Amino acid sequence: MKKGIVPIIFRIIGILMFAAAAIAFVLPMTANVINLGNLVGLSLSLLLMAILIFWKTTCRWICVIRQKKGGRIFLIVVTVLCAIVLVTALVLTALMIVGAHKTTDKDTTVVVLGCAVNGDQPSRMLRARLDEAYAYLTEHPQAVAVLTGGLGTGDTITESECMYRYLTEKGISPDRLYKEERSTTTQENLLYTKEIVQEKGLCADLLLVTNEFHEYRAIRIAKKLGMQAYALPAKSAPMLLLTYYVRELFAILYEWAS
Repeated sequence: MKKGIVPIIFRIIGILMFAAAAIAFVLPMTANVINLGNLVGLSLSLLLMAILIFWKTTCRWICVIRQKKGGRIFLIVVTVLCAIVLVTALVLTALMIVGAHKTTDKDTTVVVLGCAVNGDQPSRMLRARLDEAYAYLTEHPQAVAVLTGGLGTGDTITESECMYRYLTEKGISPDRLYKEERSTTTQENLLYTKEIVQEKGLCADLLLVTNEFHEYRAIRIAKKLGMQAYALPAKSAPMLLLTYYVRELFAILYEWAS
């Protein structure tokens, strides 16, 4: 194989990878899922794909910049920033993976964290959480659950009420379910859950039912509120995973900053 062929092969592989990533970020938009995750992810995928497609032009521009006053420093700064972004993303990914595996066999109060409702029906991601909660409640007949989430824009019922209907229709006794219908954020989900736990005398240790990428941040927030929490992760739909993963990176950074 000729020496010059190898870089071309790697460029083609890179172009195909970023094209696949761009498609993965576009697909959720067809289901009306548009957020910071797919907007940033799509933009970055297209940018990197364009750099590889027009590699020679990119190299020429880099050479031009290096020859200008302060050009070398500018390129060093850009390289360092890119390295910081990459390392940060890897660290946060590791934290998300570890958070999703922080499980327990202790007695706990199940807490289903709020998620989008479509009218009066659970969204795909919420249904995944509810199915995970249903399986756990079925296997642990003494366990009770707090269902969290208020009324979203365009919804006809609260997220909590949607969860309540879904679980009771599948056979979970209403006596085992507590509705928290005021919250609109993860922090409020857990803050108001703490009030219910204290008021009803429920087990103070929580088992958080949410999507795998969300467990780390949710457990961190619970800890800040003085509660011990563990993970019961629900698997995300493959079509939505990449978009929500990127969105969660920003959410974790915001949580750290606050």
